[in-house]
Amino acid sequence: IDSSAFVYCLNPPILTGDSRGIKLAPFNALYSGLRRALARANMKLEEEHVDVWAHPVCCTLGTPDETLGGRSGNLDEAPGNTTYHFVHPDNFQPIVLPEDQPQTAVAAARVALVLPQVYDDALKAREDEIRAFQSLVAELGDDTKKRRAHQAIQGHFREWLQASGKSRQLADLAKLAQQESR
Repeated sequence: IDSSAFVYCLNPPILTGDSRGIKLAPFNALYSGLRRALARANMKLEEEHVDVWAHPVCCTLGTPDETLGGRSGNLDEAPGNTTYHFVHPDNFQPIVLPEDQPQTAVAAARVALVLPQVYDDALKAREDEIRAFQSLVAELGDDTKKRRAHQAIQGHFREWLQASGKSRQLADLAKLAQQESR
């Protein structure tokens, strides 16, 4: 109930039992060992299977309409009684798994995800937006202006952390990093 699955598969996923509120999206994990792990599993990320995750087989409990249809047809806005819905492309984010060496994180970012076009386009649009923002900050010639911009960004980031409930997760990551550095 109320789970997220970021999936790459060769066969459609099977949803069974009392399944509701499942968010489905394309596979999004990046780490430097991904190619090795896929090779050991005799798998490759192939365009031919780019959207297999989006066609699950629903064998769920519930009303006949849910069992047969299973999906709201909406992106991120499904009513609570549907089995699954898709993460909206605008809300899709890849995750880079933490690694011991910073260089491995850079290598992980070079591993290309295989995404449906609408997700790829949304991701590229966000990357372009970030690059444009970085250019704006770089154009602030004066160190005082850069410092003020940096403080404003940090302030808004702290507000977002509190509002989104992510501050605990960030604190947990910081504790993990401290423990590993000992």
